[in-house]
Amino acid sequence: MSLQVRQFALQLSNRYKVLLLLLLIGVPVVVGCIQAGEWLVVLLGISKLGRMGLGMALFLAGLITVFLIVKHLSRVPTVVTVGTDRLIILNQKTNQQRELLFTNIMAYRAVDFNGMADLRLKLTDSSKLTLHANSYLHSEQDFDGMVRTFEQAVSRHQTRKTACIPVVIREKTMFEKPLATFLLVPFIAVLVWLTWDQHAHHRHTSSSLFSLWGIFSAYLVAWVAGRERRNGKEE
Repeated sequence: MSLQVRQFALQLSNRYKVLLLLLLIGVPVVVGCIQAGEWLVVLLGISKLGRMGLGMALFLAGLITVFLIVKHLSRVPTVVTVGTDRLIILNQKTNQQRELLFTNIMAYRAVDFNGMADLRLKLTDSSKLTLHANSYLHSEQDFDGMVRTFEQAVSRHQTRKTACIPVVIREKTMFEKPLATFLLVPFIAVLVWLTWDQHAHHRHTSSSLFSLWGIFSAYLVAWVAGRERRNGKEE
């Protein structure tokens, strides 16, 4: 057994399960709240102003209810132990433990974008394993610290002067590739043109434009974060 480097208590999830829960639970709950509001308006004879307030309150109540349900159902408490030559993953919900020697890991990719982070492992038996964290649902954890510790442990393991130790390849994320910079230019051009067009024709700024600026801001943050690795430097 390797000496323990560090343990991390994480709240992992599965992005596809979260999406499925949102579709199966989120839509019916929110629609149900809106329908309940319409019934209450008819039964109680609420004024127009009261209808707006009631509708907003029920809509927010529906969103909060969906958030709490999805947060609870998607939560997978996991303890990840980074050792000097292995990664140990304990699923506390099922009490199943998986032990991965670094020599059985062919490559990995660490992705952190817009509140969601992944550590994707490619194993020598051609199988794959992904550890996924959603900071919107479970923010009280140090997933990034776990990834950094894992990268440091792999790097130290590979610096040993042992010919039989295979190299674990770190795959680049999209934001570490030249493509990220290439896409940034037309993205900026489109946003500037759309913003100018709205102001030039004295139109009200649409919610779609605000959404595009939000997406661009998230993209820019990820692009800046990947700059050092994109320039060939290690953090």
